[in-house]
Amino acid sequence: MLSVLTQAMQAPEDLVVSVDYVDSQGVSTRRIVSPIRFLAWMEIVEEAIGFARRQRDVEHDRIGLVGVSLGAYLSLAVASKHPEIRAVVDYFGGMPPVF
Repeated sequence: MLSVLTQAMQAPEDLVVSVDYVDSQGVSTRRIVSPIRFLAWMEIVEEAIGFARRQRDVEHDRIGLVGVSLGAYLSLAVASKHPEIRAVVDYFGGMPPVF
């Protein structure tokens, strides 16, 4: 589903970065989400934002995040710490209580 969503969002002039935060930590999605893992996943999303910002043709004031389920929680949490994020699409997520 995520690859279909990513393709649907991308216009010829857009850069879309899909972040696989779970596999990067070697953690099954079936495990319980802990605050420590959540913070580590937030850092991975922040690294992806940094990657996007380093791209030559990216307008730094036009960065947005799209998240599905846990990714939506992460997108909202990261955006709450980064005022340069201009838009967030929360698809079946929410705001973690600690943010």
